[in-house]
Amino acid sequence: MEIKNIFLILIPIITALLSSYLTYYFAIKSKKNEAILKFKEEKYSNLLILLQGFIGKTTSGETKRKFLLKVVA
Repeated sequence: MEIKNIFLILIPIITALLSSYLTYYFAIKSKKNEAILKFKEEKYSNLLILLQGFIGKTTSGETKRKFLLKVVA
């Protein structure tokens, strides 16, 4: 076989392997970032709920302690 024919066979194979790896890498990276964002949103939501213990009729010492424990941790 000539070198030209070998390259015609190998280049598509290498390209396919490389593109599949890149697709996998970026999909995993995207899933990881999505999980981190979801965790931060849940944490922020919980802090907002506990923040209600500082104002109005919902003022509660227990809720304030929970809030401060979450903020420090």
